[in-house]
Amino acid sequence: MKERTAIADSERISQSADALCYRLVQGPVDLQPLRVLAARCIKWGRWRVTFCVLGASHAVRFERAGIHLTELLTCAPPIGAPHVLAEQNGNMPAQFCRTAAGIACHACLAPFALTEGDALHGVFPPTNRLEVAYPSSPSASTPFTRLGWRLTTTTLEIETVHTYPEERQGVRSKTRFTQEAI
Repeated sequence: MKERTAIADSERISQSADALCYRLVQGPVDLQPLRVLAARCIKWGRWRVTFCVLGASHAVRFERAGIHLTELLTCAPPIGAPHVLAEQNGNMPAQFCRTAAGIACHACLAPFALTEGDALHGVFPPTNRLEVAYPSSPSASTPFTRLGWRLTTTTLEIETVHTYPEERQGVRSKTRFTQEAI
């Protein structure tokens, strides 16, 4: 898939920090209705991991031998009836941990005022980053989704920033996925 860094007004899904919801889903999830705008795949142990910036925020998909686990932080719900392991309003501070399919997921959500700065806190090389700018009104700053990741043999750390300039706020997520010993 060709990576893009900006989208046209006609492709934008209405976004709001109040509509943002974190979900950890076990089983297949169709991301196409959520508009995949940029994606990158990596191999992590026995897992194929796909990072996606969506028209409705972001997804991280883990796939292996018919097993699917997906982290979603989106303004629109997934289509169908996936098995939701965790669900949390994205504009509320939260921390939680869930384990599924041999992966422990430790997630932290933190809303913030855009006056605090909107950069990723971690340092991620360009090969481990995705960023998409969304159309904005002439009087507003450009909204965007930024995603960065780092990995070791057993741990995958992901940080995201989602901005909502019209609301003067953003939402930061930090997730650490750890593979259980085989």
